[in-house]
Amino acid sequence: AIMDIITFAFFLIFVGVLLWKGSDLAWKAIKLNQKSPSAWGPPLWPIKIMIPLGALLMLLQGLSELCKKVIKLIEGGEPQ
Repeated sequence: AIMDIITFAFFLIFVGVLLWKGSDLAWKAIKLNQKSPSAWGPPLWPIKIMIPLGALLMLLQGLSELCKKVIKLIEGGEPQ
């Protein structure tokens, strides 16, 4: 549990950068109304919005796991 809590910092850095850069990428795609260069030309911004959204969901899951590990460390048993 202690090692998981220590390595959470690396996870937080990874997800933070993914959220930060993914948000920039998605915002530019929305602002420019970016489209695929194919003949059909579908918009790309809905797909690019999924990058920061996925990072946000991953951050929430990571925070949940961190809370479980802290509880396990404090109580000394398995979290419910």
